[in-house]
Amino acid sequence: KIKKNKEKRKIALEFLDKGREYLKNGKYLESIDSFDKALNNSTEIGDLDTIIRSTCNKGIALYNIGKYSEAISIFDNRIKMEPNDLNAWTHKGIALSYLGKHSEAIQCFDRAIAIDPNHPDAWNNKGCSLKSLSKYSEALACIDKAISIDPYCEDARNLKQKLLEQIEKAHDKQNNLGKL
Repeated sequence: KIKKNKEKRKIALEFLDKGREYLKNGKYLESIDSFDKALNNSTEIGDLDTIIRSTCNKGIALYNIGKYSEAISIFDNRIKMEPNDLNAWTHKGIALSYLGKHSEAIQCFDRAIAIDPNHPDAWNNKGCSLKSLSKYSEALACIDKAISIDPYCEDARNLKQKLLEQIEKAHDKQNNLGKL
């Protein structure tokens, strides 16, 4: 039985790795299939670590193909099992933001930040949701925090540039209205 469990774990990890590779390359349906196979093998032997990683990655793949509610359900189940799962909170927030539920998303990012205040993705995604709510100064503060944690965070740097352009346009529009 130990040998069979080792073999099942090896197979589960191979499917997990294959799924992550598919995910990285934008092959979301293939990644979901691989994560399901990893889950089947890891569940049979009770390999919690592989179950957790496969589940979260499947959720990411689901929101990348527009299945936001399914992804949120996966992250909710993960959060029930482990309330301090930083990645589950962050990715649930991302899925909620795709649905336009920015206030709920911000609550998720705040939970992630409470777990790890130095998580640049949580800060950046919170900034993105704040930007969507036109809370520009708060958004800028979050994005700056993400950049201070990880100066090479391309997503945050790009978002900051877009936000500054948006603020400038809003300022110009306001100035032009004042001249009328």
